[in-house]
Amino acid sequence: MSVGADLVDGLKPYFCILTVVLFGKAKHPCVGPKTKTTKMDAYMTHETPLPGQKAPTLRVNTLGGSSIDLSQDNPENFSIVFFYRGLHCPICRKELEELNGKLNKFEDLGVIVHTVSMDGEERAKRQKDEWAIGNLDIGFGLSEASAREWGLFISEKAKDPEPEKFSEPGIAAIKPDGTLYSLHLQNVPFARPTIDGLLQGLQFIIENDYPVRGKLAA
Repeated sequence: MSVGADLVDGLKPYFCILTVVLFGKAKHPCVGPKTKTTKMDAYMTHETPLPGQKAPTLRVNTLGGSSIDLSQDNPENFSIVFFYRGLHCPICRKELEELNGKLNKFEDLGVIVHTVSMDGEERAKRQKDEWAIGNLDIGFGLSEASAREWGLFISEKAKDPEPEKFSEPGIAAIKPDGTLYSLHLQNVPFARPTIDGLLQGLQFIIENDYPVRGKLAA
């Protein structure tokens, strides 16, 4: 290569910068067309459903051969979905065991309760056998795509006995018309809303016809 060619190649970055300054990126010879965003690229940003809008679809199998399908719910006041991490999580066990003992209080408020995780059927069966949750209908096999539609945070396995991927905890309240009332999400297993706090909040909402908050999009 000649000295002149080397000089031209060396000056190319400066020509690019000058073009951007004078004409903007639209005329930038070093910037090609944007590549098409793939579905997985979209997962690089975290989004949550907006309260007041139609809740995402939720259809999963439950132990015993039945299923959870939110579109088939007909609650007096609310459907509540407890999304939990799975068999490996002792905090989930404590939460679901407490929920199991207070399920009748939710029913008294006209609230249908669902519990769902990304665990497979075998891990769900172990929960039923090892945890004191006999009153709960355990939903299993939540897909990663569905978890993301609900705004749940997804974690990869960091240690045994965690599964390869699982959703972090979340609690969703859905009105009888299928719209989302509230959503409580965490990317860690700690500091969840308490069962008693939820019951008190639901009672206040129902008695005072408390409106949906947080409906304004960013």
